Amino acid sequence: MKTNQIIITIYATIVLLGGLMGYIKADSLMSLFASSGIAAILYFCVYSISKGCSVAFNIVIGLLIAILLFFGYRFYLSHAFMPAGMMTLVTFATLGYLLSKNCCTKS
Repeated sequence: MKTNQIIITIYATIVLLGGLMGYIKADSLMSLFASSGIAAILYFCVYSISKGCSVAFNIVIGLLIAILLFFGYRFYLSHAFMPAGMMTLVTFATLGYLLSKNCCTKS
C-alpha cells in the first residue's frame, strides 16, 4: 500500500471514529450517518486507487475540500476546537500532504 493510500485510510478512520464519538457524546445520529458515508466513500476510493483509478484521487481531494469548508465554517462560528477545530486542522494537514505529494512527483 502506498503512502497516499495509508494517509487516506487513516483519515477515513478518524472521520468514522469522530462520527461515532459525536453519536455517543451528543446523541447525534446525523453525525454517525454522515461520517459513515464519508468514510465509506474514502475507503472505496483507497480501493479504487490501488486498482489504478486516477479519478478516485480527485474524488478524495474534492471530498476533503468540502469537509474543510464545512468544518472551517463551523470553527469560525463557534471557535470551539472540538470537533470543528480539530477536524479543520486534520483535514487541512491531510489535504496539504496529498496535494504536495501529487503535485511534486514526476510521472
